[in-house]
Amino acid sequence: MNEPQDPEKQVFKRDWFRIVPLTGAVPLEIRAGLGLFNSDEDRNRFERELEQLTEEGVRVYAINMGDPAGREKASKKGDRTAIVGMRFDRGSAPWVTYVRSGQWGAQEQKEEAYAATLYNKPTVFLWEIVQDSGVEKSWTDFVAEKSRATGQPVLMPMRFVKPKRIITKQQRIEELEPYFRNGVNILETAGTPAEIELFISQFCEYLISDHDDYPDATANGIDFIKTLPPRKPAVSREEPLVTMTDDGNPLVNLLPFIEKMRSGGKADSWGAGGGGRS
Repeated sequence: MNEPQDPEKQVFKRDWFRIVPLTGAVPLEIRAGLGLFNSDEDRNRFERELEQLTEEGVRVYAINMGDPAGREKASKKGDRTAIVGMRFDRGSAPWVTYVRSGQWGAQEQKEEAYAATLYNKPTVFLWEIVQDSGVEKSWTDFVAEKSRATGQPVLMPMRFVKPKRIITKQQRIEELEPYFRNGVNILETAGTPAEIELFISQFCEYLISDHDDYPDATANGIDFIKTLPPRKPAVSREEPLVTMTDDGNPLVNLLPFIEKMRSGGKADSWGAGGGGRS
């Protein structure tokens, strides 16, 4: 067990993380269509929510990230495959909507990714890969088999990525600090209490813990957004793209990048057994 970390040396502070009940007080763009569709009423409600958001000029932006642990690596070090679902509100603040992790084999990883797709309904699902060989085919075969099993088209917006920026994993994780400093909302429905605590503790124990599966997955997602070309015009003169924090670190305004990726969010792209549009 790890020794308690000196609070002054923590990169991420526990009081930055807020567990929020899923109520009507949660922004609509965060809760719209969240969860499984168990009936036509669920689907119809999602359609009505999207219509309301459209009238307000707001769209849902959801992203899933998967950080798979290799089978040998997982068995020897105890590393887990981590899946994080996030949504962004109209102010570009991140909300954690889904957390799952486990020591899963290749087939289990796909099933868990499928469940996460149905739940969070992401615009894109980033899945980190080490090598390209056979990856896309294995996922294509999985989707085809799932479509046959459910009797309806299954779409999973998978995007297989390698870190694009020439920085270390530690740097990517530490670059989350300015965004998390203002507070991270985690829906209490995102996972079991134990899984949510694991998510939080891996951040708070970062650099002293043996495992950083959740921070790594989350960092990959934010890093991906930041490397997208910004929407034009990116920002007004009053809203610089990059500002400096009190500590002298650059803070990238995520809003233009998120706007670039926002989904049209058509409800007919989602079914009881289907995922999102690719």
